[in-house]
Amino acid sequence: MASDALRSLRTAASEMRVTAAKNPRVTDPTCHIVLSWSPEDAPTAMQMQMAARRALDELGLGDHQWVAVSHRDGLHSHAHIVVNRIHPTTFRTANLPWSALRLQHLAATLDDAFGWRSPSAETLESLKIGGQTYARRELLPARLSPRATARQWQGRPSFQEWLGTAIRLRALEVISRPDATWQDLHSLLGEYGVRYEQVARGGVLVDVEDERFRGRASHMARFASLPKLVARLGPYEPPKDDIRIDVARSYRRTVAMAPPARGPAELRLRYAMECADITASAGGSPTHRWRIQRSSERERRRAIKAMASARLKIVRTTVDPGLRQAARAAVLLQRQADVDALIEQIASERAALKRTLAGYPKPPSWRAWLVNEAKAGDLAALEHLASLRRRPRLELLLGLAPATPNIDASSLDAIAT
Repeated sequence: MASDALRSLRTAASEMRVTAAKNPRVTDPTCHIVLSWSPEDAPTAMQMQMAARRALDELGLGDHQWVAVSHRDGLHSHAHIVVNRIHPTTFRTANLPWSALRLQHLAATLDDAFGWRSPSAETLESLKIGGQTYARRELLPARLSPRATARQWQGRPSFQEWLGTAIRLRALEVISRPDATWQDLHSLLGEYGVRYEQVARGGVLVDVEDERFRGRASHMARFASLPKLVARLGPYEPPKDDIRIDVARSYRRTVAMAPPARGPAELRLRYAMECADITASAGGSPTHRWRIQRSSERERRRAIKAMASARLKIVRTTVDPGLRQAARAAVLLQRQADVDALIEQIASERAALKRTLAGYPKPPSWRAWLVNEAKAGDLAALEHLASLRRRPRLELLLGLAPATPNIDASSLDAIAT
């Protein structure tokens, strides 16, 4: 399987080298991505190809030059992707920001959609950039910032957001006591597997089981910053050895290891799969069919030009000088006749292609697809339609209103138009 930016698999390597030569500052323009499935999973070849395309789209490399191969090595199914980071048109380099987190989020979405039992962290096996291969566990940064762990990347609340919802009110209750001490606060934090540490710039909260999850104490609440706690509880005291730590309620156990909630990402995946099925059943999208047609036209034009050049070379080297001008004129006349015949052939081919694509089954728009799913009883599609209409969702999230948005069939038809 290869991208539309490549003519064929046979010429893929040479085409990538030509494109990479347009940006000589990049020493290693290729990127190697390996997707791996658990032995218990048995993805089909089409599913592995779809996962490869989704991974490239997630990284913004869908319109780059790439080649993907899926196979089963022993007990594991693998998909290897080699992509040129140099864009074939703009010749700019793709930097792949937060590629590990993006691919892990995609892996979790695919696992949930297809019922694969492999953990999302194991779906991404390795990533090779700039001549260096990064193992799975080396892809995550040592410390995850709030922006890196945002909900839109992971499909779940970040560590900083979890601190504000799970611990904030209880922490405020503890430090508001007249006889509150630092050990009382450490005892409360220990119930959630969190440790309060003093650093050069203030206080930080750290997940005891996985120190990659950490954030400023003020992310939980302003009253939890080190200066405010020192003013209330006195000088900082580290937790004593007898403080009980309950990792079962930690962020890593309750949130990070839990599967992401179903939502717009799953709807988008289902919509993309149905559109891909419609396109595959029609033999490819109209854009792809026209790209193949124009590529064939260019090849035939070049072939006529090359044939005429070869004939002119033979005339210059073998024909008598007195007859050379007449022979050259005959070659040019033949070239023009071939061009005229090709123009007529191309016109007939384009007319036939237009007639073929006139009955092409067009995939539905995103809004129309949501309406159809909502009419079929999909509550997630109903909720997303409510958000598209800019209706308030706070009552739905807090459970103060029925879970099903108040949208009737006539309203759904109005949304689709």
